[in-house]
Order: sequence, then structure tokens, then C-alpha cells
Amino acid sequence: MESDLDVSQNTKLTVKNLSSSNSGNFVISNNTNSFLLSAFSSGTARITQLKSPSGRDELAYGPYENYLVPMRPDIDAEAGTWTYQITGASEVKLTVREDEPSATSQPSLLVQPYLVSGDSYNLENVWQLVRGLYTDNSLNVTIGQTINISEEQYRTVSDSFFNSETQALITQGRADAVNIFLVDEVEGGGVIGIAAGIPGSLGIQGAHNGVLVSLGSHLSGPFFNQSINDQLLAETIVHEAGHLLGL
Repeated sequence: MESDLDVSQNTKLTVKNLSSSNSGNFVISNNTNSFLLSAFSSGTARITQLKSPSGRDELAYGPYENYLVPMRPDIDAEAGTWTYQITGASEVKLTVREDEPSATSQPSLLVQPYLVSGDSYNLENVWQLVRGLYTDNSLNVTIGQTINISEEQYRTVSDSFFNSETQALITQGRADAVNIFLVDEVEGGGVIGIAAGIPGSLGIQGAHNGVLVSLGSHLSGPFFNQSINDQLLAETIVHEAGHLLGL
């Protein structure tokens, strides 16, 4: 199965299901800018080896659930046949990015916010600050209209992306966006925000393509008159989104 996502006028993401969940290979073309190998399971899956066409094992720092190439400056999406070995996976997907940037184009990003709270928040200023942080770093960002999720069981969720309720929430996100889930609390001991992976499963709708942010951890002021610290919340969103993108 293969699907294409046009995430901008100059970018195409192609998502492929690889036939083998244990070991196998795939071919990267000359016009590929980057690719993401993702392992999925009901438990813990790990990519244990990823060899480039020149024969180098790129997993220098241990096993991953998602591995983005290029992850480091000394790695590129070398054209040719790549081989992999994976443990514990029931499904393996490959997301390939192809860009055709014009001379004047800037990188672009789609951010989709979700509000999962029993309280009412005006977050317009927060999203303006988020947009400004990206603009300051020469990145065009489109922020979608906030989607409200009303189910109470998602207002306080675990920081584990293997937790069933956390997975059910994150799976509601889009395949073609950085999904930001603003919840009342993230359980896990002082967690203000957490990404589903470094990187997450970009381009794939599922439990590892999203960011959890705790609204309760961004409140300031007197106990009975607390309000959101807009600047801190904006910085947390951009920080965790960077992790989801592999930074």
C-alpha cells in the first residue's frame, strides 16, 4: 500500500508499507531529500540496524522506533538500496520526502492544534507567539483552526505513548501535520510537554505522530486567579514540535 501527501506545493510525502516487519530492504531514489523508517507494534518495536547503500550502519546511538535520515549532518539520504533489521514489529512503514523548492521558497510547516480541556481558554495570543517564533527562524508555518475534543477521559493522560488512552487521543491527529494536543494534565511527574518520539512517525496518522502539552503546568498567578503563561506555552509547543521533527 502506498499513499501520497502533498504537504505543500513544493513537497510530496510518500508513505509505503514495507513487506517484511523483521528484516528487508528498500530503494531510495536520487531525488529523495529525506526518509523516515517507522516500526509499529502493540508493545515495543525497535529498529536495530539500518545500513546505507555504501554499507555503513547508521544507528550510531542505539535502537529507535522511528529513524529519520538525515538525522545527523554526516548522513544523507543516499540513493540506492538500504537494508534494515527490526525486532518486535507487526508493521513497518517508510515515509519518503521529495522536494522541488524554488529559489525563493522557505521551509513550511503545518501545525494542527487540539484543545482537550474542561476549562475555557483564549489561546489566540499563544498561537501568534508560536507563529512569531517560527518566523524568527525563517520557517513559514500554517496553524490550523483549533479542534476541540470533548471526551473527558482524554483531559488527563499518561506521558507514555504506549498507554491505550494516550494512543487513542494521538491517533485522532492528521497525517500531514504536527499535531499539538493541549490537555489539562500530562501524568508522569512534572511533565509540561512531551513529543511522541525524536522523531515521531511523520506523515503517518497514528499514536506516534503528535505532541502532548499540559495546560495545567503553564498556569501562573494567585491560586484562585491563575492564567496561562502565553510565552512559556508557546515556547513549549515549539520546543516539543522540534523533537517530533527529529531535533
